[in-house]
Amino acid sequence: ARYFSKLTRLASVLITASLLLLVLSVCLRPLPAAAAVSHLIDRIQAGNSPVLQLAPQVSGWTPPVIIDSPYVYNISAAIVNGNPAVSYHKDGKNDLEYARSIDPLGSSWITRSLDTAGNVGYGNSLATVKGNPAISYIDTSGASINYIRASNASGSSWGAPKIVKTGISTYGRTNLKVVNGYPAITYLNYDSEALVYVRATN
Repeated sequence: ARYFSKLTRLASVLITASLLLLVLSVCLRPLPAAAAVSHLIDRIQAGNSPVLQLAPQVSGWTPPVIIDSPYVYNISAAIVNGNPAVSYHKDGKNDLEYARSIDPLGSSWITRSLDTAGNVGYGNSLATVKGNPAISYIDTSGASINYIRASNASGSSWGAPKIVKTGISTYGRTNLKVVNGYPAITYLNYDSEALVYVRATN
């Protein structure tokens, strides 16, 4: 019975793969390779791809809103002064970026570059500290954990970055929380293979 069950599952996978290949071959057959790929992308973006028809979209969600593009990594999200906000690393520029929606639903966003010195913004963590948004993040060029905090509640203006810890090798994530009223950061130090905790005193 167990052997028969395995054969049944294998047959199901093969049938599904065959159907997908058949759909793709019908869709792409008249076109050269490069044009075929472009054609398929156009059909997917238009919402009429036969591949998408095999996996219908989930209902109950708003249409996607592009905050920034391309090359966005290491995203952290929070509610900042009533509206959704995100911090992230912008590859290519190698900057720490911050974006906040102009409304509570996230229909339109304003982006800002917060730290542009070196290769910064990896492993960032966004939180509200004493009423204003703040971010912990990694500076790989300076081998440091950094911290930056806005000077107002919405994050339209920011103070200068502060170095929390230097001389480390870390490519993981930071995690920013408020502990007893002050910002606290946890991070992984890959050199010592240690989980580290630091907290501000003022």
